[in-house]
Amino acid sequence: MDVYEKKMPDHCVAPNKCGGDTGYYVGGELGHPAIGEGIVGRTFYYSSATNCKASALNGHILNCGNKDDGNDYIYKWNQPSGCDRVFCAEQDPCSSTVYKKLDQDGRAGRGSSTDKINDNILEHGWYRFPLGEGIMSKSPVLPGHSGVTYPGWYDGEYPLEEDDEKNGQACFTYNGNNCVSPKPVTVRNCKNFYVYHLQQTASNYGYTFEQDVCKLETMKLDQEWRLQYNLDSIAITDSTLKAGWYEVTIGSKQLASDKTMHNMEEAASILAGSRASTLKRLRYCP
Repeated sequence: MDVYEKKMPDHCVAPNKCGGDTGYYVGGELGHPAIGEGIVGRTFYYSSATNCKASALNGHILNCGNKDDGNDYIYKWNQPSGCDRVFCAEQDPCSSTVYKKLDQDGRAGRGSSTDKINDNILEHGWYRFPLGEGIMSKSPVLPGHSGVTYPGWYDGEYPLEEDDEKNGQACFTYNGNNCVSPKPVTVRNCKNFYVYHLQQTASNYGYTFEQDVCKLETMKLDQEWRLQYNLDSIAITDSTLKAGWYEVTIGSKQLASDKTMHNMEEAASILAGSRASTLKRLRYCP
């Protein structure tokens, strides 16, 4: 077992962990006390599948540690009521045996995957985004740019030092609003990557990862008839193009065929006004 530190978790614990149906953790923003802080009162919570604070139990924590040996916590609480309620011991969230990977293509915040993502069945816990830039999307993600109906992005700071944590929130884009139904998020610096403590979302909401669109493999628009001054009337429609990112690979300084060059010269003449009133160009969709 990868025991990170001999203490209880400071973050929401999913049901059916720690050997019981519901596991207690130290709740609230204050967390564990520092060395020399004395006995402090804290609230211990256990979570349901949808609520990280399903029930509360009051208690106390004392840090008996010192500068040389580090933290050493002891706890005092009342006996919990109900069956299968247990107190949990923390494990290292940077360990691959603790965090889970969110590696579905549909989570790409600026990708083109149509794989549907729904985090209403996600367990509370630590997660890593191994694809893209390796982090959660860092700005609002528009609906239709991922496989998530209401995509989530991280609003907050990142820890700069290894093993440090920062708290922020996951915002979700919905109906023109960039931050609806926010969920608390904790980010831990694991030296070479980040892990995120995430919670279950409402239906059709999901977390996305940051992606550098310029590094994606794009689809090509390379047909010569697309040249701006091509005057050929071609029965073409782009209504059947696959959704995604495209690169225009024709035009600019690229040479065109003799026929297209003739049309371009003719168009230049038209723009000069020589035949602007007589030319009609037809475009239609079959």
